[in-house]
Amino acid sequence: MGESMNTGLLATILIFVLAAIFGLVLWSDAKKTRKSEKAPGAPAKPRIPPTVAEVKTQPDSWEKSAERFKRSASQTRAEE
Repeated sequence: MGESMNTGLLATILIFVLAAIFGLVLWSDAKKTRKSEKAPGAPAKPRIPPTVAEVKTQPDSWEKSAERFKRSASQTRAEE
């Protein structure tokens, strides 16, 4: 019974050690990414607002839909 308990304990410790190593790798990668984003030589992307042609306004389609519904409802009542 003592041996199986030791094996389970060793397996648990091994999993935690592997998780810690994996966490350190992710942390160092994130640290490198943050440094590369803040690099002074990196060109800034210009933010260009969309032109008027690209911006499309939505027509009041719900009003048109309501009118069509009223017309179709009145037509079905007239047919009955």
